Amino acid sequence: MLNSDLTANNSIKNSISELIQEMSHKSQEVKKIAICISIFSRYEGASRSAENQAKELSERGYSVTIFTFFSNISSDDFKINIIKPVIPINDNFLNLIYRGLFPFNVIDLVRFIPKFKDFDFIIIHHNTFSILSYFAQKIYGTKVIFYNHHIADGFESNKEFFFKNIYLKCVTPIHWNIIRQFDQVVSVSLYSKNCLFQKTCLESVVIYNRIDYNRFSNNLDKNIVRERYRIFDSPLILFVGRVLPHKGVHILIDAFKIVKNEIPNAQLIIVGKHYENDYSNKLKTKKDSSIFFVENVSDEDLPFYYAACDVYATCSLLEGFNMPLVEAQACGKPVVAFNIGPHKEVVKNGFLVKENDTKEFGNTLIKVINNIRGNKSVQ
Repeated sequence: MLNSDLTANNSIKNSISELIQEMSHKSQEVKKIAICISIFSRYEGASRSAENQAKELSERGYSVTIFTFFSNISSDDFKINIIKPVIPINDNFLNLIYRGLFPFNVIDLVRFIPKFKDFDFIIIHHNTFSILSYFAQKIYGTKVIFYNHHIADGFESNKEFFFKNIYLKCVTPIHWNIIRQFDQVVSVSLYSKNCLFQKTCLESVVIYNRIDYNRFSNNLDKNIVRERYRIFDSPLILFVGRVLPHKGVHILIDAFKIVKNEIPNAQLIIVGKHYENDYSNKLKTKKDSSIFFVENVSDEDLPFYYAACDVYATCSLLEGFNMPLVEAQACGKPVVAFNIGPHKEVVKNGFLVKENDTKEFGNTLIKVINNIRGNKSVQ
């Protein structure tokens, strides 16, 4: 559900399959496409984008393989190739180090470069695969597309993310120099495209992340989730996303308390995986019986959470696209979000609030809920 004025921009493509068709020579029959992503998880926006790409390309008749270090997504539409170290590693922190050093691991490069010999295109969603893709491009003539998701660093505070941020500052310039050699760069919003150009002088085309409108629609049963949590007819606010500081979940909870002062029976469901124990523990000290943290939601169940809510809300402080906003609107729900980054591009049914204005955010949620409960249209 994107702003039609913005989609008139000639740097915007409708889909990844359209771009691949444009990039293919008339004499070239494209058969096999590799999609490379570090973590292929249903809780990650980039992963959901990659999954939708794989489904779209498979439907167009391409043979698609996902290359990743970890996956909790399965599909009959495409293959998934899990990259494993020669010596198994069972520690999460050591696995993080392995993934970080993978681009510079000569043994792994020698092991995996031949796997790309028969692929016509490689789409990479994380720069972990930039060096591997570069060699495949030079040796086999494989065309490479890099996806710029505008994934931020610097907000997280625990040990893993501290070392990750140091690592990124050291290796990111190397990756960008390699990415300049690729055949195409794609950004997921005009905002991300402009930020990329300001940072690296790299031009890119825009392909907005797509969702499955067969799954996310406004004719789903809203009572399944409400009955599960015994919410019944109470006003319900929903958030979907990773539980991290830059997602602003702490701000959302503070705004929710403002809502509760006016609408005492209001409820809040926060769907998403927790990544920082310290941050999550602080959030849980703010929790009462009207706030539900839900970590494990299947792909099949997720649309019913959108269907159950009165309004979708996010206090995220940095985004490259924000797929849940689009999913919520596809389910017919109004949304409330901070006026940051790409949100002007994706919000059609809802309100944008000044960044970090918790009071105004809470008051806007009150207005939306009262309008809905009074059977009034949201203005």
